[in-house]
Amino acid sequence: MSNRRKYPHGATYREPFAKRRCLVSASGWYEWQKISAKAKRPYHFRPKAEPFALVGVYDVWKGDGERAITSFAIVTTDAAPSVAQYHNRMPVVLEDSQFDDWMRSTPDQAAALMKPYAGSIEAWKVGADVGNVKNNRPELIEQLGLL
Repeated sequence: MSNRRKYPHGATYREPFAKRRCLVSASGWYEWQKISAKAKRPYHFRPKAEPFALVGVYDVWKGDGERAITSFAIVTTDAAPSVAQYHNRMPVVLEDSQFDDWMRSTPDQAAALMKPYAGSIEAWKVGADVGNVKNNRPELIEQLGLL
């Protein structure tokens, strides 16, 4: 198994992957489909299985005399066939029966879970407002057209 597969993003995430894995609760995620050299269209993706979670790793950093900062990263993988027409990658998605395997297994066993989601995924166009971090409202997820 390559170092890239065993430890996502190489040495940067080696220790968090081995010791600090987490599950990220989400209702879905956004990706941007490239339409042309200058244009992209946002989509919202949601697995049909519920509950589901995105997998992640976390770390705690503390500067000299500063308070601790906890941060996390969502682990990505190649796009599932149903997502590939929109984007080349996606978050690693797990169903509830896999949650314990991600959280409690060895790094090698957890790495085996880092693959494109095999279940059904819904996708729909959303407004471009999702691209601005200042926007945070439920309407951002509204469908502009079901695919």
